[in-house]
Amino acid sequence: MTANGPLMYHVSPLYNFSSDIILPTCMYRMNNIHDTNFSLGSTDEMNLSNTVDLVELEKSQLNIIQKLEDLKEKVLKLKVEFGVVENNNLGTFQDVVIKANPQYPPLSLWVLCHLFSQTTAIRLNTYLHSSLNSIPENINKLENISSSNSCKTSLTVIWRDGNKDHEMMVDPIHQGIVEGEVNIARYLSRLFSLNYETDPILSTMIDNYLELVHSSIIHGNNKERQGALRSLNSQLGKNAFIVGDSYTIADIVTWSALIQAKLHQSLPANVMKWFNSLSNVDIFQKCDKLISL
Repeated sequence: MTANGPLMYHVSPLYNFSSDIILPTCMYRMNNIHDTNFSLGSTDEMNLSNTVDLVELEKSQLNIIQKLEDLKEKVLKLKVEFGVVENNNLGTFQDVVIKANPQYPPLSLWVLCHLFSQTTAIRLNTYLHSSLNSIPENINKLENISSSNSCKTSLTVIWRDGNKDHEMMVDPIHQGIVEGEVNIARYLSRLFSLNYETDPILSTMIDNYLELVHSSIIHGNNKERQGALRSLNSQLGKNAFIVGDSYTIADIVTWSALIQAKLHQSLPANVMKWFNSLSNVDIFQKCDKLISL
């Protein structure tokens, strides 16, 4: 009987708790490795075998390294014997990625690419980012460019949604970004040895007009754009080009900005004369389709 009534079943206990249970004092027992009477078991013999294998592997690797060093020394001797001149640029590849808004296409890139292709194996490719479903029909007129099958430099333009300032990734590891068409043109001119900064006076004048283009034409309101056009009209009344005796990146970027801002169809007289004269320059002739943008 129990407090609640008789038991229905009687089950014998699974364990007999009448005997004393001896609990271990440690989880695992290990032999004392400092004991002089310690003898190697089967596991220790396996470890010793592995150690021997590692020693043999190390000897083999050292032997291979020594053979490579001997081979390197022979190649260097042959290089001196045959007068081979080392080219530090051999095998290098420069990939420049630019994210651009198709509503404000950086047309200067195509002109600069044609200019650089005269001395450098270069290509320019365009891609559509997933943020855009389509691009304006006139942007499809911007053709891919390839001056050689084995290019050392590639310009990749990715059309994406964004503001007027395009972005160029310079250092993917440290996320170095160059913003704005003007600054991208500066970077590319240095990259392809078209550096205009050798003459401090000339470079100052070019930078002045590049800043004018960036602040007053690309980002300026109507009043600021008209003021920039008056300044350009005055400068081009005395000179065939904006700065110096031939076109510079100041002319290329200004030409691009005027088309982006849709100002190229109604320009002051001197600016219009300058704009039309660029059509006779080879690198601009190859971009005639761009003028209709």
